[in-house]
Amino acid sequence: MGWIPGPRGKWEGGRIWEDSSGVCTYVIRRMIAGREYEVSTRCTRIRAALAQLDRFEAEPATYSPEGAPAREPLLVTTELTKAFLEYSRDEKGNSRGWLLQQKAYLAWWADALAGKDIRRLDLGRDVVPALDGAPETRHRKEVLKAFCSWLRKERHLLSRSEDATLDLAVRARRPEQWTRPKAIPRASYLRVLAALAPHHRDSLILLDETGWHVSELARFVRGGTVQPAPPGRTEAGIIETRHKSGEPHRTAIGPEAKAAAERLRERGGFSVSKFYEAIKAVCEKLVADKQIPEAVTPGRFRHTFATRAIDEGVAPEAVSAYLGHKSPATMRRFYATLAAAPRPKSRSPESKRPPKKASGRRGAGASRRGR
Repeated sequence: MGWIPGPRGKWEGGRIWEDSSGVCTYVIRRMIAGREYEVSTRCTRIRAALAQLDRFEAEPATYSPEGAPAREPLLVTTELTKAFLEYSRDEKGNSRGWLLQQKAYLAWWADALAGKDIRRLDLGRDVVPALDGAPETRHRKEVLKAFCSWLRKERHLLSRSEDATLDLAVRARRPEQWTRPKAIPRASYLRVLAALAPHHRDSLILLDETGWHVSELARFVRGGTVQPAPPGRTEAGIIETRHKSGEPHRTAIGPEAKAAAERLRERGGFSVSKFYEAIKAVCEKLVADKQIPEAVTPGRFRHTFATRAIDEGVAPEAVSAYLGHKSPATMRRFYATLAAAPRPKSRSPESKRPPKKASGRRGAGASRRGR
């Protein structure tokens, strides 16, 4: 009695168990998203086992060989909304203003869907009619799509086949920096920096030098690393954080940023909301005293970094690689559209003059030599 050894004991879904009477049972053994599954199909024939495998792959977390258990309706509840907003604040690094809008739009969706199960929503029957006549439909769509994506990827309460918002089209937004500069003036940055408490000052120094998202800064403070620069490099060190996908992102920094990074790691804790509130309070005072023209927000440092680098003549591809973009097109569209690329070098006026014609005498000699 036990696992059948060798190739004979394997099937598409995992392993085969043989009991003392010689009856074989097909067992699913899979590793999905870092979680190991081992569950019996209770099937003794391969065809039935393959059918169970299809059911397992559709819903690994809730799979049962007896059939899917009855589930309570998945609704836009107060509890789920609160958890989503915490994720939006802490992991996505969204501003307090956008968090308030998300909260309002989710409350609107809770009323508009009238207690309907999110798993059973129909795009044409439930979602689109709810948007008819509503203002700011693009934002309402964005929030519902983000909420359903969070339910799928973070809470695993919704499958792709159940998510009606996957086909919900959202008109692409025009980057705000197409109409107004988002790069922060250096003088404004320095005045805000000087007015902050030391730990918030260190956070701002890192944003200014790395161009990170605030969420990447938060992940660095909670579990990143500070490393010496490789031999032959001129930077002071390398700091590592992680993208929201979990992929590591390494950034070269100078001595001031390295010292700030080390202090932040020693401190260990970071609150996105308190960081935003501290900068907002400082900016309100500086704007009132007319020391800066407008408030500074942490999210604008990524735009500032990219614009400054392009203005200094750095190639867009190099800036994009430093920021960790998957495509240079992201940087061109969203971060440095108002930067001025360096003027291509051209020949001086003297070099554009036509060459002097050879004298007739020299030409005659040359003609004789040619003969």
